Amino acid sequence: MNIKKITKEERPRERLLRKGAASLSDRELLAIIIRTGTNKMSVMQLADEIISIDTSGILFLENCVAEELSRIPGIGPAKACQIAAATELGKRIVTRKKSNKYVIEYADQAAAMLMKELSGLSHEALKVILMDTKGGVVSVENIAEGGLNIVNAVPREIFHMAVRRNAFAIVMGHNHPSGDPSPSKADIDLTTKMQKAGEIIGIHIADHIIIGGGTYYSFKENKII
Repeated sequence: MNIKKITKEERPRERLLRKGAASLSDRELLAIIIRTGTNKMSVMQLADEIISIDTSGILFLENCVAEELSRIPGIGPAKACQIAAATELGKRIVTRKKSNKYVIEYADQAAAMLMKELSGLSHEALKVILMDTKGGVVSVENIAEGGLNIVNAVPREIFHMAVRRNAFAIVMGHNHPSGDPSPSKADIDLTTKMQKAGEIIGIHIADHIIIGGGTYYSFKENKII
């Protein structure tokens, strides 16, 4: 399709600005990168040609070099360099994101992370550290805070983010504003409930950390988990 025949609002660049890059198809993103077509093909048609070169589609570009790309009809050295540069940038972002991932192996590492999040709060708050299969931290999510009693945080709410983020394991963490990190009966009951729910869902409860008085209590270190 000729780009000029597409309404201005539906052109790739305009849609990217309005809806974000994630809303665009592979061909539309590629069309933005190569910018212009040729005398015989529109930029969208040229993008289609590139994607259809290999059955792997857009993955064909992963290991392509500029010299190889420039041999594609309609792709000169300039366009080849633009595609190669964009592909390499994406690969570097993914690589650095993986290599910079913080890994939790011991309770004190999880406690240190939660200490930053929970120390000094005058109210009780519950957070979870989401982790991948290697213990790498995916994210730290806020579950409940303020006047909410920690026992009212049901497993469904706690697991919601873990399922969405495809987490393998979680570390629960909350604070005791009183300064005493010793677990209450409600804390133990919640942990037991979470373990049972986790076994059904397939998400491992790696630990439950309670922060208080500048120190912490680990359910794992105390062999409750």
